[in-house]
Amino acid sequence: VPALKFQVPPENASYSKIEKLKSEIYVSDENEIFRGRCMSEETDFYNNKTVECEGVLAYLIDTKYPPYVHTGSVAEFVKTLLDYHNSRVSEKQKIYLGNITVTDPNNYIRRESEEYSEIYNIIQQKLIEKLGGWIRIRRGNGKNYLDYLSDYIESGQTARFGENILDLTRHAKAETVKTVIIPLGAKDEETGKRIDITSVNNG
Repeated sequence: VPALKFQVPPENASYSKIEKLKSEIYVSDENEIFRGRCMSEETDFYNNKTVECEGVLAYLIDTKYPPYVHTGSVAEFVKTLLDYHNSRVSEKQKIYLGNITVTDPNNYIRRESEEYSEIYNIIQQKLIEKLGGWIRIRRGNGKNYLDYLSDYIESGQTARFGENILDLTRHAKAETVKTVIIPLGAKDEETGKRIDITSVNNG
């Protein structure tokens, strides 16, 4: 699930308006790049708030789906799950069926469970782990749409250091460094000596 973390100084007009699990936070550039809800906040010595948010996909964790047996297409299964979710949440938490490009070779699947399961986990375990693909939330007409795609589609967001890349770490491990390399030629079958290049580099 996508996440967002940011700081709010006490001078900010929205400092006291952010409520856990209620406030919906969104970030936009040319396009909307994040939407979700506040999950936790922490205040430091200077009263700056550090707010952590989780993306819209986490709304699917809120709904537990009852035991089921489903037969039909992938798209029908996803729609059934989302319809159930939407019947039990507020308007801003609703997620509608988007583009479904993942299919089964027979266009027919059977999925079942005897447990109450979070809808997000059902999608992960009963679809993605078995059929592959990626899920994403797409915003359109003021609504959230769930796309389940067979091919990854780039977001179009530009990465800019100091703006949306806050940290970058490069790791180098000593075990991958070679301190001595000795090239040995193949052995001559007649003499038993290794082939070398002394004849072309003055010994």
